[in-house]
Amino acid sequence: MATMEATKPTEQQEDERNGSRCSFVITGFGPFAGVPNNPTSTLISCLRSNNKAQLLEDGVHIRETHILDTSAEAAKFEIQGIYSRLCSVKLNKDGDDKSYDCSTKDVIVMLHLGVNYRGKKMQLEQCAYNDATFRVPDNNGYQPQQICILGNSSTFGQCLRTTLDLNEICTELQQQGQSAC
Repeated sequence: MATMEATKPTEQQEDERNGSRCSFVITGFGPFAGVPNNPTSTLISCLRSNNKAQLLEDGVHIRETHILDTSAEAAKFEIQGIYSRLCSVKLNKDGDDKSYDCSTKDVIVMLHLGVNYRGKKMQLEQCAYNDATFRVPDNNGYQPQQICILGNSSTFGQCLRTTLDLNEICTELQQQGQSAC
């Protein structure tokens, strides 16, 4: 199993962030079946090596970056760890189910980079579906079909929609010469 990598902020970066209003937690997957050199790992490595990228502009900064092992089990474990660091964790009365209270004055954007094996350009997705249906087995050989990721089966296939204005972001990317959207 590949190790999951994460960057931790330096003391200086923590001091710079105290007045921040927006931060990013960026995740991507490592290698998996058919994608031995996952481009998302390359992007995250570039962000890590470019110190200027840690504090972007106007108080916007990259809080953490993670390259996740491409397995459902490892990804779930790592995402729970991220939420535990960013939010207060609440257990249900039985102590076995977690919820997270992420109320804060700051905006934290969870950005996951992915690979579309059929894609020809950068795509911004507006919706994450509550559906674990894997095209190929993960790195542990697990290949679920039509399994809920969150909640019970009554929420299967429901969309968790971003609140970001992706049309505006897409337009800005295109104005910068990026092949996107």
